[in-house]
Amino acid sequence: AYFDKHPEWYSFHRNRTGGVWFQRHSQFNYHNPELAEHVARLRLEGFRGWAKHLPNLCLSQNDCFGWSEDPVTVAFDAAEGSVAASHVRFVNEVADAVAAEFPDRRLITLAYLQTLIPPRTLEYAPNVALMICEPDAIWGRAVTRSGSLGGQYLGIVRAWSRKSALPVVWIYHMTSSWQYQFNPDVAGLQDDFRAYLEAGARGFFAEVYSDATNTTYFDDLRSYLMTRLAWDPDLDLDALLRDFHLRYFGPRS
Repeated sequence: AYFDKHPEWYSFHRNRTGGVWFQRHSQFNYHNPELAEHVARLRLEGFRGWAKHLPNLCLSQNDCFGWSEDPVTVAFDAAEGSVAASHVRFVNEVADAVAAEFPDRRLITLAYLQTLIPPRTLEYAPNVALMICEPDAIWGRAVTRSGSLGGQYLGIVRAWSRKSALPVVWIYHMTSSWQYQFNPDVAGLQDDFRAYLEAGARGFFAEVYSDATNTTYFDDLRSYLMTRLAWDPDLDLDALLRDFHLRYFGPRS
């Protein structure tokens, strides 16, 4: 929306001639003060008007890579050991502006793809909720049954939980046959919820669906189990399975 007038708000790509600002598959120049002021103004206008009934508004990176390679961003992220550093700084800058006028409202952001690894020293402002997204290598699999990779991700959740007032895990239980080829692990859900709780997570969001060509993955069952286990991860899993089948399919099931 703003690239023609403000290319410097977007990501910078270094090349042999110096570099160019780019828009396609781009993130943002999080160290540009005009961008921070503009985004803060948009969020405040939202809370004053069209979003006045909402407790939260999102402020996150784009669903792509394309991190800026401008010298300021590169140096800042290098000092913190993570490209998430510039994102944290930017979100906090907007969150501070929101808190000054709406202390009871919250921004929601992501730890996702490149920003999954937390910075060394920075942490999110108290009015920021952080959704920590599972890496694609374990989508649909039980984290507690994914060996060292699952252990690494739980370590990331644990680290972010010390840097966020409201850490939330984003669980991917998608079974779209055109994009994701796996069979979701239902039996491991209970151990996963217990592990997320132990790692410091205080909420969860789940993508649970199959595509129209493949309806064999019990989307409703998975949604039901996640909802019940989110309230109490120590419920009897076998009892939950019996309860679902009796209510959903009837006594003959």
